[in-house]
Amino acid sequence: LGRALLESGDPGSAVLELTKALEQGAEVNRVLPQLAKAMLLRGEHKRLVGQFSDRNLTDPAAQAAFKAQLATAWAYQGDRVRTEAAINEALKAQPNAPAAKMLQARLLAGDGHFDKALAQVDELVAAQPLMASARPHRFGIVVGVITRGARPSIDTTSTRSRWAASDGGRVIGTNGTAGN
Repeated sequence: LGRALLESGDPGSAVLELTKALEQGAEVNRVLPQLAKAMLLRGEHKRLVGQFSDRNLTDPAAQAAFKAQLATAWAYQGDRVRTEAAINEALKAQPNAPAAKMLQARLLAGDGHFDKALAQVDELVAAQPLMASARPHRFGIVVGVITRGARPSIDTTSTRSRWAASDGGRVIGTNGTAGN
């Protein structure tokens, strides 16, 4: 039920149902990544890391998804060290974990390494062509390049038009601050 509520766009009810499922002994590898996602959607970043940052899952794909969500929660709180540590844990569990690779690219962009960030996103999209969630992040990186006056080794005009429907992504700079 919690997963269905999450997929239907009701993260608040999903958090309640997924929490109940965990309390009733449901399979943690199936429930915790969904609960973490619902908590992120509700903006419950502090609660997520406060309750679950010390948890590890036994299924590699579930561990990678869960740790990437924890990394996102840490990033929203501006904690660069813990963000990177959670990304590394996700990539240790699953070396090509899409969410972790995407967040890693956002960190690279936040540090001004736009070419590396774009290359990482392009590599991810090439490996998983249906990964639509990469498009807004790629566009956000390009916007960062343009607004910061950097000179990327990409054709920003064609890139901008290809991803025009995107809304950009947040990046975390070396100072730990989040921005667009």
